[in-house]
Amino acid sequence: MSNTDQARPTDTRRKLLKSALGASAVVSMGYGGIAAAASITCLQKTNAGPSVNFHIGNTPPARADLSTNEGLWAWQEVRLYDVTPTQKVFQIRNGGAYYSITGNHDPVDIPPSTPLSQSSEKAWSVVYFDVTTNQVAGVYPEKKFAAGQFAQASIGCLNSVNPGVSQNFTFSG
Repeated sequence: MSNTDQARPTDTRRKLLKSALGASAVVSMGYGGIAAAASITCLQKTNAGPSVNFHIGNTPPARADLSTNEGLWAWQEVRLYDVTPTQKVFQIRNGGAYYSITGNHDPVDIPPSTPLSQSSEKAWSVVYFDVTTNQVAGVYPEKKFAAGQFAQASIGCLNSVNPGVSQNFTFSG
């Protein structure tokens, strides 16, 4: 057996490895571009708001409590107050407006002299994002779904369009 015969299997293995590794890089780069393009527009593709924007409970509502297309949206814990034994309100941030826990969650006028006690229960509101900038636009009910303007976001979508921001929220489901 000559030296050239022994070199051929080695050359063949090298060529095979080069082509296999090169092909996987090309395939993954092509798929990655498609996935990235789809993720960048994930907020813009949201065409309906969630059926639940506000929830009282230890955690945001579980997926089983929501429609099949929901359940993993970004939620922010909000302050829940007892105004009277039968009336509760919630507040998104300290010094902000108070909102009813029922109906359309309209603003509620609470006289400054009214003693409020923080409820032992937790409350949660959906976070909305600007579909153009992918930045936080606000929390329900200060912001609501508006096609082409504001949309709720899942953790996967947030991690692709605004990495790191998802750590500020709780995701249900």
